[in-house]
Amino acid sequence: MDLVERYVISVGRRLPPKMRLDIEQELRSLIMDALDARCPGGNYTLSDVTAVLQSLGPPREMAARYAPSPRYLIGPQLFDTYILVSSILLTVVTIGITISLGFELALSTVSLPAAVATLLSRVLAGAVGVFGYITIVFAVVERVLPDEDKKSLTSTDTWNPASLPRISRADEVKIPGIAAGICGTIIAIVIFNLFLNDIGLYYTTDSGWQFIPFLNYDALLSVRPFLNIIWGISLVNYFYLASARKWTVHSRLISIGLAIGTIIILGILASASLVDRDAFLLLGQGIEPETQLLLGTMAATAIRGALIIAIIGTTIDTVSHGIKLYAAGRLSK
Repeated sequence: MDLVERYVISVGRRLPPKMRLDIEQELRSLIMDALDARCPGGNYTLSDVTAVLQSLGPPREMAARYAPSPRYLIGPQLFDTYILVSSILLTVVTIGITISLGFELALSTVSLPAAVATLLSRVLAGAVGVFGYITIVFAVVERVLPDEDKKSLTSTDTWNPASLPRISRADEVKIPGIAAGICGTIIAIVIFNLFLNDIGLYYTTDSGWQFIPFLNYDALLSVRPFLNIIWGISLVNYFYLASARKWTVHSRLISIGLAIGTIIILGILASASLVDRDAFLLLGQGIEPETQLLLGTMAATAIRGALIIAIIGTTIDTVSHGIKLYAAGRLSK
């Protein structure tokens, strides 16, 4: 029955979430009815299950039959390839834009808020452009390429149910989440390595933007090499997950190790005096010194609170990986 469940899950992954559970239940019943018809006594073997699944066709084709509408811009035969190519090119474009803009801004005197705004606008414009170009290309291919040639792009061999991935819902990888993790990691690398001294309090006056460096930059510099190592390994792990499309034992172990390292660094920063309250005395603007010091205390409390929340969230994520790793080990026995 493991093969049946793997088939049902593979079909469900290609369906809209709102209709997934109902169709999965219907598909299980359909498969069981076919098995009962093939083996009236109920003593069916693996070869019987394989034969029934082969008669139903690959999960991609089965999911297409349940699609809510036969009209589409990019059909089911090309859709998986379209998503894969889009994910790869969008990631490459984001990395390229971030790195090039980072070096460009490092040589200028642009403030950090302006640098972040420029980065986001360029990444968004580049992503929209690439996504639009890829969509147009695949839409054209969908309409001019014969069906036989489309099938050759997705598979060259007879489909075999034994090739279904051993994957549970807990092992599924969400590509948008992976892409967000990659982009966030790259942005963190660029900011901490090129704009660390520009992190602070920005405010406007009649004479323009003003900047107050109120952070303990020595503490941040002391952990920066370790953060770079964690971020570098995280990027490799993200790219592996994007290609594998599922969590594995090794990827979970790597994530747990990275999370433990992150918790240690966050703990170091939370215990350090990360905010210089006296720096807020530079605000001026007719604000009483007591109020300025109060703002500094509030900033210190907020940053420490954010670090503690991050530690708690990372700990929960680590425990979750550990539980899923333990469950996967028990299922494999």
